[in-house]
Amino acid sequence: MRRTKSDSLQTRADLICAALDLFDEQGVSKTTLAQVAARAGVTRGAVYWHFKNKEDLFDAMCDTVMSNFEQTMGNRMNTPAWDCFLENILFSFNIVNENKQLQKFLRVISRKWESTPDNAGIYKIWEKHAALGEERLLLLLQIAQKNGKLAEHISVNEAMHTIRAVHWGLIISWITQQDFDLIQVGKIAFSGCLNALSKVK
Repeated sequence: MRRTKSDSLQTRADLICAALDLFDEQGVSKTTLAQVAARAGVTRGAVYWHFKNKEDLFDAMCDTVMSNFEQTMGNRMNTPAWDCFLENILFSFNIVNENKQLQKFLRVISRKWESTPDNAGIYKIWEKHAALGEERLLLLLQIAQKNGKLAEHISVNEAMHTIRAVHWGLIISWITQQDFDLIQVGKIAFSGCLNALSKVK
């Protein structure tokens, strides 16, 4: 029976979900495309119809999860306003707190793959996706600096690295243990962080 375009898209989505589950359960290195096919209930040929290799599948997984995250964030992703940065950060933490797929993804990129020669392609793919978030943050900080919101003695790069350290540190800590309220602790941490970075009025 001839497969429809919707069937093909569903198979692709099933493969991405299966890969995410397996990456989370056993790590990226130990996961094979044959295992992904078996988990998705399709043949290995179906995997290679949609993806060239594991790196291509990992790239598609990143695209899918991050696109879903951005859709949930909605217009907040396009609001480069320093004054609502804390509100947007807390909204993103709420998404993390509720979205099991996103939690799996965060575990994978923070804990479930090793920096080895075999994973060099995977690392480059994640660097590409991480750079997009860094570009958005830099844009926000450049606008904040232009509008006189940042403290004059703090550079845009210093502010970016400070925010990334606080944000990523909270995420990794929560993903690892989940023994604290991410939103409440995030509010405390980022209120202090933004106060330190902001120009005193």
